[in-house]
Amino acid sequence: MEDFGYQSLIQEMLPDLPLETADEGYSDKLKSAVEDYRAAYRAFDDAVETSGTTSPAVIAARHDKARDNAWRTLRAYVKVCTRHPDPDVAATSTRALQLIRNIGDLSIRNRTDETGRLNTLIQSLREIGAAPLAQAGVTPFIDDLERKDRAYREAYQHWIDVKGDRTIGLVQLKRRAADAAYRNLITTVNALIHLNGDAPYAAFVRSVNALIKRNKIALITRQTLRVKRHLSPMVPSPTTENQQHSES
Repeated sequence: MEDFGYQSLIQEMLPDLPLETADEGYSDKLKSAVEDYRAAYRAFDDAVETSGTTSPAVIAARHDKARDNAWRTLRAYVKVCTRHPDPDVAATSTRALQLIRNIGDLSIRNRTDETGRLNTLIQSLREIGAAPLAQAGVTPFIDDLERKDRAYREAYQHWIDVKGDRTIGLVQLKRRAADAAYRNLITTVNALIHLNGDAPYAAFVRSVNALIKRNKIALITRQTLRVKRHLSPMVPSPTTENQQHSES
């Protein structure tokens, strides 16, 4: 359901558009396109699971974002501590940083792959030893990552349980409607840029372009990994998610 995650992130960017009559670059057509897109997204959300911001999919996405942030914070902390004046702290941090680097960039992994890699990372970090980890101040960051990873896995399982009770045909129908409304919104914004210039829409455009670029990088990386696994049949293939967002 990566398309749903993409749509959820776009929803968070909509307030960057000029949607009040007093805003520079405001257009009735733009406001209508945004309202249509929001309605289509809500219908998509309802079809996947329960409605609103408390849906299992949205909750799982939030927990996934929280564990990503915890991983980044842990990585940043140990990286700084590799230059700690205490040689023992520096040595522990260097070892921890190497373990973190060994699992690769989690931001380009699908959620199933990320879950497996985080589990391996947490176990490997614990094996460094409670005393050196505590001395280096790393323990609270590992604990935080473990809590947030566990919360995500529980939320994800609930999402899967709920999704299993839904009609696949209805989900696909609502997904196509949400995609069409999204494309209409982007077309409207592009047309208004030609009329009014970039400035009123710059924040929204930057955010969307950054998200599209990140998705492209993730897609290319996954395709490369699949090719490598195909060329090396003796290497076990981790589970991958096949659904990719088809951008407009």
